Amino acid sequence: MLQELHIRNYAIIEAAEMQLNPHLNVIIGETGAGKSILMGALSLVLGNRADTQVLMDKDEKCVVEAYIRISEYHLQDFFEENDLEYSDITIIRREINPKGKSRAFINDTPVTLEILKALTSQLIDIHAQHENSQLLDETFFIEILDKISKNPYLAEYKSAFDKYMDAKRKLKKFQEDAAAFSKEYEFVKYQYEELDQIPLSVEYWKEVEDEVNILSNAGTILQNLQQSVDLLSENEVNAEDLLSEIQKLLSTISSLHTNLQEAFLEIEEIQLKIRSITRVFKSIQGKIDTDEERLNELSAYQSIVHRLMQKHHFKEITGLVQLHKELKEKLQQFSFSEEHIQELEIEIETTYQELLVVAEKISVLRKKQALAFGAAITDVVKDLGMPFAKVDIHVEALSQPDKYGMDRVVVLFAPNKGSQLQSLLQVGSGGEKSRLMLAIKSLIAKETALPTLIFDEIDTGISGEVAIKTGELLKKISYGHQVITITHLPQVAAAGKQHFLVYKEHLEDKSITNIKSLDSEGTVVEIAKMLSGATPTPAAMENARNLIAGNGA
Repeated sequence: MLQELHIRNYAIIEAAEMQLNPHLNVIIGETGAGKSILMGALSLVLGNRADTQVLMDKDEKCVVEAYIRISEYHLQDFFEENDLEYSDITIIRREINPKGKSRAFINDTPVTLEILKALTSQLIDIHAQHENSQLLDETFFIEILDKISKNPYLAEYKSAFDKYMDAKRKLKKFQEDAAAFSKEYEFVKYQYEELDQIPLSVEYWKEVEDEVNILSNAGTILQNLQQSVDLLSENEVNAEDLLSEIQKLLSTISSLHTNLQEAFLEIEEIQLKIRSITRVFKSIQGKIDTDEERLNELSAYQSIVHRLMQKHHFKEITGLVQLHKELKEKLQQFSFSEEHIQELEIEIETTYQELLVVAEKISVLRKKQALAFGAAITDVVKDLGMPFAKVDIHVEALSQPDKYGMDRVVVLFAPNKGSQLQSLLQVGSGGEKSRLMLAIKSLIAKETALPTLIFDEIDTGISGEVAIKTGELLKKISYGHQVITITHLPQVAAAGKQHFLVYKEHLEDKSITNIKSLDSEGTVVEIAKMLSGATPTPAAMENARNLIAGNGA
C-alpha cells in the first residue's frame, strides 16, 4: 500500500507530498492543473526512464520518493535474492540530477531499473487511457480462473511439470554432449590407444627406473661386489681369516681380563656379520646380468613415456596415468550414450503422460469457470455504460505444456450492439477497456492480492447513473485494496475516502502545480465546483453533500 508520496523539482511541481488512505483516494482538479504530471512523477518510482526535461530547476536534482507498506505481499525472498534490506515500510526513491543521470534506491540501497520494476510491478498497478495492462494478458486470466475455482491440482501439476522439464533438460544436455563428443571421438580414441599400448602406472614406472639403473651399471656393480667378496673371505689375505687369527691370539688371554673376554665375543659377532654380508653380495651377483636386450627394451619404454609426457605437457608420470583413465571413461561414456538416450526418452514420455492426466483435470475446472467468469464480467460492464457489451472467455488446448498447464486463455470482447467478438488487442476504445479492467478487478478483488490500483481517468465518456456505478465499483474494490483514481466526475469523486486537489498556482515568474489534501468541507466545495463551476451555488453545495452522503463517505 502506498502510504506517502514526496515530489521535489519535477516538471512544474516545486515540492508536493501526499499522505494516502488505505482505501479509495480521489484526485481531482481542473483540466491542465497537472494531474498527468503527478502520474508522471509516480511513474518514475515505478522504473520509467527520464531525462533532464523533468527538472523544473535545471540546477537542482529531481527527487520522487514513495513510502510503501509491503508486509502483506510476502516479498522477503525478493529482497534476499537481490541483497536488499527488507522493511515492512519500504522506501523507493528516484533521483534525476542536472546532468540527466538517473539513480534508483530501495531502502537507500542503489538498484538498477530492472530490479526496481521487478519490485514495483508487484505493488502498484497504473491504468491509464489507451494503456494495455498486464491484467489483460493470458497468464493473468489463467491465474484468476485457478484462484476463483480454487483449483486443487496446481501443486500436483507443478511437480509433474518440473519432472518433465528436468527429463527434457537432461536429454538435451546429454544429446549435446554426445554430439560434441562424437566430433572428437576419433581423436580421443587415437589418444587413448596411444597411451594404452604401454603399461602405465606409477608403481611400474618406479620399478622400470630401478631396473634400468641396475642394468646400466651391472658391470660396475658385479666388479665391486666381487672385489668386496674377495676382501671379505676369498683373497689369500682376507678379513675373515685375519679375524680368526686375532681370535686365536685372544683365546689364550681372554680369561685374564674382563674386557678381553668382551672383545673376543665381539670379534666372533663380526665374523658372523661378514659371512652374512658375503652371502648377500653373492646373492645379488647371482641375480644381476648384463642383459643388453632387456636394458634396450626398458630404455625404449622410458623414451616412449617421456615423449608422451612432453606431448601432453606433463612433468610427472601421474599426469599421464590420470589422462589415460579419463580418456578410457570418455570412450566408455560414448559407448553407452545410445542406451542412455533411450532411457531418457522413456522417462520423458512417462512424465509427459503423467502431466497430461493432471493437466486435463485442471482444464476441466478452467473451462467451467471461464464461462461463468465471462458472463459475470459482461453483467458488470453493462452497468458501466456498455449495455450491449459481451465478454467471452475461452480455454483452448496448447500443443505443448507450459508451466501453467496445457491451456491457452482467449478473451474476446464486443463493446457495442452488433459488433463481433474480437481480441482485446483489436477492439475497444481506451475508456471501454478501462471500464472492462475495472469490472474484472471488482470481481476478482476478493480472490487475489492485487497491488495498489491507480486508475487515470477511467471514467472518460460516462456520466449520470453509469458514473455512480463506477464510483460504487471503485469503492467496493477499495474495501480490500488501496485504490487511487483521477476523475472529472463528481459522482465518482463522491465515493472517495480521501480527496486530493491538484491545482495550478501562478507566481510572478512562473506557474507551479500544487497538491493538497482536502478535509470534509473542502471536499464538498470541490465536488460542488465539479457540479456547477468555479463559484458553486448553494444548490450545488447541497447536491455535493447528498452525493457524498449517498456514498457513505
